[in-house]
Amino acid sequence: MNAASPFVRMELVKQADLVAALRLPNNTFSDNAGTDVGSDLIILQKHTGKKSLSVDEEFFIQSVVDRGTKVRATSIFRLSRRMLSAPMQR
Repeated sequence: MNAASPFVRMELVKQADLVAALRLPNNTFSDNAGTDVGSDLIILQKHTGKKSLSVDEEFFIQSVVDRGTKVRATSIFRLSRRMLSAPMQR
């Protein structure tokens, strides 16, 4: 979900409701795949004939650059309390 262009995210939420967006810790797959890579899980529910976007969906479309890391990301994890972004505890 870190792409600079919001086009794909916009097309997704035009045809479906955003139920949840989860940012998994970088080490989620390190035991199985031997790599540390960020992964996001997006849960959508089909909604044909949708007329407007929710506040969370507006945040999901927006893309921002972190000032410290210079990494581009969607605003959903910064601005919505319902969406989860948490480090994995071992």
